[in-house]
Amino acid sequence: MQSDINAVFLTTTKGDGAVKSAAEWTALLSALRKEQLCTAEDEKEFEKAKVVLPMNFGHFLRMIEERHAAAPLRATEEQMRRLRVALGDVRTTLAAWDAAALRPQNLLALLRAHSGALRELRVAEGSLRSISSAVFALNEQTMSTKDQTVKQTPSELIQTSFQYQREDAFLIEKEHFACRVRDVQYRNQPVRVIKTTPDGVVIQIGYDIDRDSPVEVVKVPRLWDDIERLTELLNGFAAAKELIFSRHFPRFLGFNYISDPSHKLFFMEYIRGQPLFGLISRRQLVPDSPVAQVWLREIFLALKDLLDKTTYVPILPLTIDNLFVKEEGTRIVLRDVRFGAVRASKADSHEVLEARLLTNFAKLSLATLSLDSLEPLHTTHPDLYYLLQLADAAEAELPQFLSNFIQRRTTFADLLLHPLLAEYDDALSLAEAFAKDFLA
Repeated sequence: MQSDINAVFLTTTKGDGAVKSAAEWTALLSALRKEQLCTAEDEKEFEKAKVVLPMNFGHFLRMIEERHAAAPLRATEEQMRRLRVALGDVRTTLAAWDAAALRPQNLLALLRAHSGALRELRVAEGSLRSISSAVFALNEQTMSTKDQTVKQTPSELIQTSFQYQREDAFLIEKEHFACRVRDVQYRNQPVRVIKTTPDGVVIQIGYDIDRDSPVEVVKVPRLWDDIERLTELLNGFAAAKELIFSRHFPRFLGFNYISDPSHKLFFMEYIRGQPLFGLISRRQLVPDSPVAQVWLREIFLALKDLLDKTTYVPILPLTIDNLFVKEEGTRIVLRDVRFGAVRASKADSHEVLEARLLTNFAKLSLATLSLDSLEPLHTTHPDLYYLLQLADAAEAELPQFLSNFIQRRTTFADLLLHPLLAEYDDALSLAEAFAKDFLA
């Protein structure tokens, strides 16, 4: 039967070996139904399934296997449904009885049966609570430590941020030392202050004392009683250092605790970018334009770096106010991203954070396209609609994956294969499109 399915698959995809569009996916299901290789029920289930395109034959076979593997679970659910119906019937029968017409011995028998059932129910609830507590404790312990170990299985290779930091620690320190700023000077000019926060943090522009290049100086009061805010700032600097090889975040360039008597100085890369929100407020971005394709890919890769490169937990959701455009529209930089502590709990595990970031990607993409929902894309841009639908559902489907109800989950690696997230090679036409749309 597998050979027959493979033959239909190759015929539908015209020998390419992969389903590349929503139209080909629909044609494949119709062909399988026509050849009687799937039932009408199977076809309906596959039509409702979340599909990552392009999809090769191996991925399609795994979808079929997962559908059949879920059959026992569905049978169990059906059995529980019947039991609930039977219980409701019993309740209805008891409510219809006339207790006054029953004999005392019948009422006594009912009372004993009811008391026995209650005792058994309490014993069962106690056992379930004990099992649930043990499983939760074990699961929490496992999920909180697994990302700090190397995880390599034959079916799926996952490189966590902890592994990346261990393997590239020397290169990260070398790069940080090469661009490190010891101190800043101000060219005997008035200091340009970018922002002053209510809690006393001052962000201003200084100049590297060795290279005379502009640097963002973050001045933190030495006497500061807001420990939570200070910890968040320090986490942000540490995360920026870990992200030093990412092109989507400002670099952390060092610190100086000596030169200023009232502040500690932290140095960040100065990004001269245009706020993305300001650009799209002047002109709406067209979904099939080169600029839209590049910006969505840049946002996607930036969030992927948050998952793969830093061990600190980004505080989500990120909004369009965090996005800045650089280099004639070819680069997206994320600024003012806040970070919590190092990942150390189940809620911050690789899988959970990946699902949250993918859902955040869908929200940011809609905001970039000035849309409130996915529905307008359903008929006009179906491929983009299905891509963002998959990303948006990643967080909702994760509990089913962690409970083994489904065998696969949506990942950055899967979605990166989508044609809409492919690298755009024509830099000249992209610059021209950006200039025409946003600089004219």
